[in-house]
Amino acid sequence: MHQGTNYRYAAWQPISTPNATIGTKPPYYGNIAVASMLGDLTKANVSITNIPLSSELESAYAAYVDGELARVAIINLAEYNYTDSSGAAHTTRPRPTVTYNISVPSIYGGQSVGVQRLMANGSDALSGITWDGYSYNWELDEGRPVLLRNVTRGEMVKIGPGGELQVMLPFSSVAIVHLRQ
Repeated sequence: MHQGTNYRYAAWQPISTPNATIGTKPPYYGNIAVASMLGDLTKANVSITNIPLSSELESAYAAYVDGELARVAIINLAEYNYTDSSGAAHTTRPRPTVTYNISVPSIYGGQSVGVQRLMANGSDALSGITWDGYSYNWELDEGRPVLLRNVTRGEMVKIGPGGELQVMLPFSSVAIVHLRQ
């Protein structure tokens, strides 16, 4: 869908045109997050289940690998525009966050588990987007992954003894909790 040049929904712009420069586009990062949630489909039976949440501005999914809970994805769809209508960056309005309380089987209690994040300055960002601290911007290394030193990577959260964990998620971002590696 939307393959070609100058499509804002395309994963990349393969050539420069009068309307757009060559480069990686925001949907590319979403594709990487989905791939991380699914894992290697050639090595295991993966199934995805929706986790109902109370707001239409948030979604959550559980990934089961061979019948065992392996990952939980949380998507905050609440719009946070980094720029105002003039294109100027917001510097006075803090970005809201939501704390998600997740219950997992108690067998995970006491463990520390990894969290990967899809982050950008806001929902209107066209650059400065990262997946787990990596940028795929064309300008950095022609779209190859570049680890940014100013972005959190390798985040861990501790699961309580009964299987409870908390993940704070800024508006317009995604987190995937990896219960199994």
